[in-house]
Amino acid sequence: MLDQQQFKKIASHWASGVAIVSAAGGAEGASGLTITSVTSLSLDPPQYLICLDQESATLAAIRESGMFCINYLKHTQQAVSQVFATKNPEKLEQLTGQTARGVPCVEDALAIIECEVDTIHAGGDHAIIIGNVLSAESEGGDPLVYFRGGYRELTQAI
Repeated sequence: MLDQQQFKKIASHWASGVAIVSAAGGAEGASGLTITSVTSLSLDPPQYLICLDQESATLAAIRESGMFCINYLKHTQQAVSQVFATKNPEKLEQLTGQTARGVPCVEDALAIIECEVDTIHAGGDHAIIIGNVLSAESEGGDPLVYFRGGYRELTQAI
């Protein structure tokens, strides 16, 4: 069986986009964190899947409110990603926008996807959250990418 360090090393060889998951509710009113564990799940109905640590304040806020927002970050938003990877309460000042249903969001994100919780499943030390997409918008641009422990930029298509 792999130990945690070996697992992290192997998992780091998969490039992924970087997102902030945000939610209303919870002890602090709003909550958010940086994740790379996000994927589209279904076209009919439109659904996303995210994974959050069972101890996460953002997970508690999602459970309380039943809503969350996935904010895909632009390649220029590395600093936003880094601050949301901390527990610094000042990070919530970056949530300057709101979806139509009042979920806080990163106003200038590459894409903003508002979801209502469909189901939450246990997955080891994480929760697997399936959300039904209520609205989505994108202004285009290049994503922030994470690979082998660092941020990357896309190169031109082959």
